[in-house]
Amino acid sequence: MSMSSPHPDPNLWSLFSAVDTDRSGHLNAMELQRLLVNSDHSAFHLETVRLLIKLFDTRNDGTVTYQEFTNLWRYINDWQHTFQAYDRDRSGIIDRSEFKTALAAFGFNLSDRMVDLLVRKCSINDADVKDAVSTTATGGTKTDRIPRGANLDCFVRASVTVKTLTEAFVKLDDDRDGWAKINFEQFLQLVADNR
Repeated sequence: MSMSSPHPDPNLWSLFSAVDTDRSGHLNAMELQRLLVNSDHSAFHLETVRLLIKLFDTRNDGTVTYQEFTNLWRYINDWQHTFQAYDRDRSGIIDRSEFKTALAAFGFNLSDRMVDLLVRKCSINDADVKDAVSTTATGGTKTDRIPRGANLDCFVRASVTVKTLTEAFVKLDDDRDGWAKINFEQFLQLVADNR
């Protein structure tokens, strides 16, 4: 196997080689997932790993070469630094408010409802969710499952999703007024292209 770069970073090359189990010179999602971990040492969700590969896979074969991996690794480190800047209590989880602030800093001013949805979509275990009891209009109570916040994996997945969908939407918003008229097939195409 040849290295994609004439002078690879020895540390990155070591990481890449350690998980390139089939020695193909490319990392698939399962191989890359072994390197991507949250602060609690849990692996990134496979959906996040595939999303990251899609961003950096210039050949569109579902894998990353060493050179693509180095770019992906830098990208992950940038997101990790951003995440740590907003994880004020250093818990490894940014709460909903911190998450909303981070998105706003990136130029995405989303409603509380949308931020809750993003966090809820990627909070994958019960430790990341709390019960909130509220009173209903009839005087009864109901319990909602509210996400506690987002770990690094969730933060990256949600942020990249918002970014790519925003970029796709902007292409359809001809007069830049925040509205786009699309038919059902265009909508499906937009979603499929950004998954």
